[in-house]
Amino acid sequence: MSSHLPRPFASGHRAGNSRQAALAAIDAGADLLETDIWLHRGRLELRHEESLGPFPFLWEKRLRIPHWYKRFTLHDLLKTTPETTLLFLDFKGKHMGLGPAVLAELERTAPNRVVATCGRNYPQLRTIADAPNIITFYSVGTEEEWPVAQEYIAASPAPALSLIANMATEERINWMKERGGVIVCWGVEDTHEMERLFALGVDGFTTDHADVLTHIREMQRRLGQILG
Repeated sequence: MSSHLPRPFASGHRAGNSRQAALAAIDAGADLLETDIWLHRGRLELRHEESLGPFPFLWEKRLRIPHWYKRFTLHDLLKTTPETTLLFLDFKGKHMGLGPAVLAELERTAPNRVVATCGRNYPQLRTIADAPNIITFYSVGTEEEWPVAQEYIAASPAPALSLIANMATEERINWMKERGGVIVCWGVEDTHEMERLFALGVDGFTTDHADVLTHIREMQRRLGQILG
């Protein structure tokens, strides 16, 4: 996993939900493009549902979308972005066919591309966790989810955790580091919070804020962590 991710690394929150957002986030310094992905009527849809606050280039209006409207899909995102850009697919819904559908699309469109996945439906993530081109992050946003996620992470040959920032305690971070794991925190709102979490041992940061992405890119340059 370290060959794909610098430290620190930056994940643009919902930056894969449109072509415009993806290209703007890459330009701002995102290493990962995070996006919500759904399997709907056989399509791998990347939803356009709400505004993303401080990212002016990620502004999305909540609209009544007609059934015939062609939503942005994983196929579109794969075609839009360079193969070296790591996509961070946040699995949504309960459909157990989502993971296999993602693998099938990768095989058709970008067979050599590595993709990261995350989500809070752990059995759904497990359906493709052993695939060689998949990096699996188990997401935790509540205290109740943590012990369940621990079981999945402990059984993983490449432990990875996506953790809400306000749950990032020294104990949890150390538990991951003892297993050689990678931690990305989501809900990171400013550069001070990012630096505090980085000092504790967090590796990556999912954020809506362009200034946080830029700050991480500057830190990478100082630390010699830019990947070519």
